Order: sequence, then structure tokens, then C-alpha cells
Amino acid sequence: MAGITSHVSVTIGFTGMLMLIALLPCASDAAIIVMKNGDRITGQVVKMEDKKLEVDPDYSSDNVTIDWEDVQSLTTERPMLIQLYGDVIPNIPDNVGQHIRDRIILYTLEDGGPIRLKDVRSINFAEKDYRGDVSIGGNQTSGNTQTQALNVSGTFSYHREENRITLDAKYNRAEADGETTANNGSVGVKHDYFLANRLYSAAFNFTETDQFQDLTMRNTTGLGLGYDLIDRRQHLLTVAVGPAAVYQDFTPRASIITPSAAWIVRYEIRFRNDNVILWHKQMGFKDLGHGSAIRVNADQGIKIKIAGRWRANLEYDIRFNSQPVTGGETTDTSIIFGISYEIKP
Repeated sequence: MAGITSHVSVTIGFTGMLMLIALLPCASDAAIIVMKNGDRITGQVVKMEDKKLEVDPDYSSDNVTIDWEDVQSLTTERPMLIQLYGDVIPNIPDNVGQHIRDRIILYTLEDGGPIRLKDVRSINFAEKDYRGDVSIGGNQTSGNTQTQALNVSGTFSYHREENRITLDAKYNRAEADGETTANNGSVGVKHDYFLANRLYSAAFNFTETDQFQDLTMRNTTGLGLGYDLIDRRQHLLTVAVGPAAVYQDFTPRASIITPSAAWIVRYEIRFRNDNVILWHKQMGFKDLGHGSAIRVNADQGIKIKIAGRWRANLEYDIRFNSQPVTGGETTDTSIIFGISYEIKP
């Protein structure tokens, strides 16, 4: 009962503070932003995200955007809802501001203070975050040999409060001299519920099909625990492990259900103001029956900004199955050139 009462009190307190932030009149919203070059800007802090501070200044009816790296200090009469990077939160003293889950309510931020400006991930940002992209690639040759290949893929991640949902989809098809040489696809969904700053429970489902493995459908569903080893806007590494159940339907054989152990790894690092992105995604399974097969799907690559949200991609995919169909290879690899369009707020 005490735990429930505490949870209700925190929820009420958090809701009340958000109402206070929303209802405070503009006359009391004055903020002073001091820049590293000595300039001072007064007005209302709207929000900060992606290292950009948006301010509604006193001298203009239009909002202005300031590079966060140019800010020396920030003081406001209106409480700011601060989000820090995940690897910083454990090092912040409890007596600094009011702590609500992974948010801190403050009135002042400055270099040399208990919270460094470079450790601030967002200010007054909505309790949601999403990011993803859609990619297409392939090739075509003619002459003595005619080949065609097409790869379409997409990924999307949505984060709201304690919940993070990740979607991945991919389809590959290739032909050589009029005959199909590859025809496979997969769809994965993963739901993370954060139990602490970086610790989460994970529920996932991964469905795949492959004509040349005689695989009508393989569906893997599981639960597990995960941890964000690195949690920064430009650098993410998360891992999860847990039990799973695998349903497999092969064209020439009866379907089977097998218990399995699963692991999931996602890594991403961004360079040069997001102009270059290196990434790696991996899902692995160790079946605990019917031959104890090991399967690994690993995609990795580099994305380079062309213009706006458009990027050029170079991707290398590996699909490994220690027990392929009779006459099949254990490892399939693909090198994919293409373009992608980034989806973000």
C-alpha cells in the first residue's frame, strides 16, 4: 500500500508540475541566456533538442534557434523540464532539482554547475521521441549476363515515457537470366518497458520467410531483459537476452515448434553533426531442440548525408543458419548500395 501511495503521489506531483509549467503566464516566463561570446538574450525558453535551443525573444515575434554549444548559462523564472543522457543520470545528486523518473525540474543551468550543459539531452521536450528511415537499393546488369536485384528496408523507433517500440522490415529479391535467385523478407517488432534509467524488460516478435530455404514462415516470439550500455543522442548501444519460442513451417516438411534462447544487439554512432552514421543490428537464436540450430541475422553499414534527410547507404548483411535445408549453404551475405530517407521530428 505504501508503494502504491508513493507512486500515486509522484504521479500527482508530476501532473501538477506539468500543469504549472503550462499555465504560468508569459509575463513570468522571463529567461536570461548568456552566450559564450558575452551576448545576452532575454525571452522565453521554448525547448531544446538535437543541440538546438529555441527561444521566444523579447525583441522579436519570431522564435530564434541557438546552437546549444554556444550557451554559457541559462536562468529562467519558469521551471524547465530537463532530460539528461542515460549515462549521466546516476551521477547527479538527489538534492539537485526535483527528480521525476528520468527528468529533472530546474531553474538554472550553467557551466561549472552540478549539471554540465553538454550532459543535457533536452529541455521542455515532449514526452516522446521517434526516429527511423526507409531505404531502397539494388543493381541491374545486362550483356552476357542479365541480373537484377532489389532491396527495400525500413526501421522505426518510438520512445514515450517508459515505453520504446522498434520496428524493422526488409525484403530482398534477385534475378539472373530471368530466373529468381533470391526471394526473402523479414519483419521484427520489439517493445521495451524501462524498469530503471537504462534497464528494461523486452518483448519481441521476429517473422521471416525465404523461398530458397524452403521456409514458408519462421516466427520467433520471446521475452527478456535489456540494458542500454550507451545512451546518448549520437551514440547508442543496447543489448537484450531472454527465452523464446520458434514456430517453423517448411514447404516439404511438417511445421515444428522449438524453445530457444535469443539475444538482440543494436548499435549506432553518429559523426560530423549526423552527416555520417555507422550502425549494426543483430538478432541471434540458439534452439534448444530439433537439432539445436544457431541462427544469426546481422545487418551493418554506413549512411552518408547527401542533402536534407537523404543519405547514401552502403550495407553488408549476413544471415547464418548452422542447420540449413539439405544442400543449402550455412551463410548468405549481401552487399547493398542504396539511398534512404530519414524520418524524425
